[in-house]
Amino acid sequence: MRIVTNPHSYAQSSSGTISGTIWIEAESRGFPESQWSDLVLGVLNMWLGNMDNFITKNLEQERLLFMDGPFEIRILRKDKQLLLLSFVKNDTNEEWGTCEVSLSAFIDALLKASAVAVETCRKKDFTSRDLAYVVALSDKLSRHP
Repeated sequence: MRIVTNPHSYAQSSSGTISGTIWIEAESRGFPESQWSDLVLGVLNMWLGNMDNFITKNLEQERLLFMDGPFEIRILRKDKQLLLLSFVKNDTNEEWGTCEVSLSAFIDALLKASAVAVETCRKKDFTSRDLAYVVALSDKLSRHP
């Protein structure tokens, strides 16, 4: 399982929002699809914040949403370190698939995708409040044991 974002896809609108591709690759398939275009920093901010909350509060379930489209990742804690991810189109409740991943591997994948996003935005001289949030939330999440 990987969280993929393509630096070549990043663009900043006149309003300051940063779009780019972001998707989950699992079982040799992309969810919602390979090269999914979304508000990449907005997605990462939500996911980082949700996973920080998941760990801090020792939650059993969490949902990670995409900004564009009715797609979500449903996370179920199977035990202290094992997660079951369900990939769902939530307007129809259609399940695309599932995969098991360790909590640490999922967090590592999220932090790697966030690092790519931050580096790409800095190289392109993009500035945004969302970028500062991704940096702060990545730092906070990386400090969890």
